[in-house]
Amino acid sequence: MKTRTRLLATSAAAVLAATTLGTVAPAQASPHALQTPQALQASQAELPCMEGAMGKGYVINYAISNTQTSSKMYLTFWAQDGEAPSDPPSQRFVSRPDGSKKHTVTFNFGHASGGSPTIAYGNDTYSYGPDDAGTWILYDKAGKPWRRYAAVWATRFTAPPAPRVVTAGTRVTINHQLLASTATSAMVGVPGNRTVSLRTPANTFTNLSTVAGSTGKSSVTYTATSNRTIDAWYNGRVTCKSYNNASSAPQIVNVRRKITRTVSDSTPAVGQYVKVTGTVFPAANGQKVYLQRWNGSQFVNLVAVGTTSGKYTTYFKPATKGTHILRLFTAADSWNVASISPNVSVSAH
Repeated sequence: MKTRTRLLATSAAAVLAATTLGTVAPAQASPHALQTPQALQASQAELPCMEGAMGKGYVINYAISNTQTSSKMYLTFWAQDGEAPSDPPSQRFVSRPDGSKKHTVTFNFGHASGGSPTIAYGNDTYSYGPDDAGTWILYDKAGKPWRRYAAVWATRFTAPPAPRVVTAGTRVTINHQLLASTATSAMVGVPGNRTVSLRTPANTFTNLSTVAGSTGKSSVTYTATSNRTIDAWYNGRVTCKSYNNASSAPQIVNVRRKITRTVSDSTPAVGQYVKVTGTVFPAANGQKVYLQRWNGSQFVNLVAVGTTSGKYTTYFKPATKGTHILRLFTAADSWNVASISPNVSVSAH
């Protein structure tokens, strides 16, 4: 099977994720097939939506890893065979609705959150592969069909681009594509709603909504003012879709401050003060701005001033004749990367 590039994690092809479903009507089990397989089949629309139908007696499963071509299922159900949390482990059969791929799962028992009722939970050691998506049947301890659960297609976001740096005020577009596995191991786009989170260095969030088309591609655009870590997620089962939930690897967008500068005289006499003014965006009051001069090998600091309402004023006095190359500089902090203004030349005579 052809290996695919890293998405949520290193990924080979199709894997599955679990969601539990409602109670099925008891029917007499046979070694090979159930007597009423059609009645046990859940519709495509029903499978993911049943998970949120509280009162039907099932809980949300943990998602399965997206890192391998087959996965083990972690199953959790309300215990309804009279078990107590202190009971020893017990085996139950599971199979497809037609009775195929029947195997046992060992369940342990414990308390649900809050202390009651009893839940049954077990690790299914069967390797669920690309062709195992759809309805599965859990049998009670008497060997009769009891619960349905579903294996749904795993989803994964395409790998994000490398970190980048933009200037404050730039409109930034973030692109994602959400893909899903199929029974033929092909990758298909997942349409539907996405949420894109812009996380600040203070760990606060702004959430943006976007909708992907049939190719699974979506994008959001925002105005960059400070560093952001950008995550996207897809709530597939919560929104009654046929694919598992997914979250993207983070994208990092670093932002340099926008610094302007103006000199009062570009051809002053030696010893004459030249006024240097400009703006810094974004900048809190007191933001340190350094006037720097090129000394032939590097820029060196001459003086530091603070901003007021994003504006600064400082002075340069040429000590020698010739061209002096100046710029303004702000140091990096958690909100913005180190930033510089365009150079300006002052020719003293």
